Amino acid sequence: MGRIRASNSAVADRIGAVLPSDIHAHAVLTGSSPSSGQLFKASPTDVQLHFNEPVRTVRATVSLRNGESQDLASWGAGGDVTIGGASESGIG
Repeated sequence: MGRIRASNSAVADRIGAVLPSDIHAHAVLTGSSPSSGQLFKASPTDVQLHFNEPVRTVRATVSLRNGESQDLASWGAGGDVTIGGASESGIG
């Protein structure tokens, strides 16, 4: 049995050497347009989001000042996603 344990340990060491030591489960937002904190006189018609890896948009909504939410359209490919189309006058 000592050999089996040693063998399993050697396999685990080899697997550990192949796998990355730092694994992230979620994409990270790397930028947006308009940028964070930017002020507007009118709502933008869409927002572009840039991620560090490909993402798939499942649902996009905007929270309105009156407490309601509104679904948005989303499109894009890879790590670049655009959301918008809440209303003709812009998002929100």
